[in-house]
Amino acid sequence: MRFKMLRYIICLFMALTAGFTAVSAKNSNDIIIVPECDKTSYYCNETGTLTLWLYTKNPEISSISEISPISIADGGFSYITRVESSQPFRKTKYKGKEYYATPLAVYAIMVKDPGKYNISGGEYQIGMNVPAVVHDPFFGNIRTYQTAVESVAADKVSVNIKNLPSNDKTSSFSGAVGSYKVDVIVPSKEIIINEPTTVLIIIEGKGLIGDDALPDYRGAFSENIKLKSMNDKCDYYYDGNNVITKKILECEVIPTVRENCKIGSVEFGYFNPETGKYEVAGSEPVILDVKSSTVKIAPFSV
Repeated sequence: MRFKMLRYIICLFMALTAGFTAVSAKNSNDIIIVPECDKTSYYCNETGTLTLWLYTKNPEISSISEISPISIADGGFSYITRVESSQPFRKTKYKGKEYYATPLAVYAIMVKDPGKYNISGGEYQIGMNVPAVVHDPFFGNIRTYQTAVESVAADKVSVNIKNLPSNDKTSSFSGAVGSYKVDVIVPSKEIIINEPTTVLIIIEGKGLIGDDALPDYRGAFSENIKLKSMNDKCDYYYDGNNVITKKILECEVIPTVRENCKIGSVEFGYFNPETGKYEVAGSEPVILDVKSSTVKIAPFSV
């Protein structure tokens, strides 16, 4: 009796777990990966975004794993990086058919030289829960689910990269393409004459800023406020529509006078792809409240 019961339990366990065994799924149009660029044409050094969408007829996705990322063919001077995103799941139509669309990844792309470039790659292993019927020796046919695994590569997509227009004011152009603003902040509330203090130059806006793209700060510092050193750091994020860059230049300066101590305007020249023009963003001048140096006497007891 015990042997028959044990045999029954083993058979039942094998029948039920058979529904969760991964099987190789046949490649079909029911599972496709569609790359979606925010534009089809960009300027040189303009930042674009590419989203990989997984289109499925069945919304029951059990697993997603990346096999290979996307790449730009013949893009020797190209930049491509994955950015964090929280794109929502959606229902959509593609080539006349309805699909469930799941975002797989969002990339920031930028190409230096003009031409036509093909973007390929982006292969994923997709696991789908599909209905199945397994036969139980005691209960007959049982409805359950199997995990069908399929390797799917993204469709190829092409982008056109065009030259920037000629610029008569090349001296003010930093090389950045996008739309930016410049702010100057002095964190310290107590600035002492002839002592170093920190000044932050913040450049922020749509588009990636290269390491060599710097603002023109020559008119910002003078003999009254000398620039001693400068360090920079750059962060970027995706806001759901654009790649936003925030570049901070941390400057150590020394004020040499108390009166008329002012940081002049810091300018950052860039090309704006939305207007098709070269533009210059400038900060507002900052007047420093410089105090005289004081002798600090250590406390003592009698």
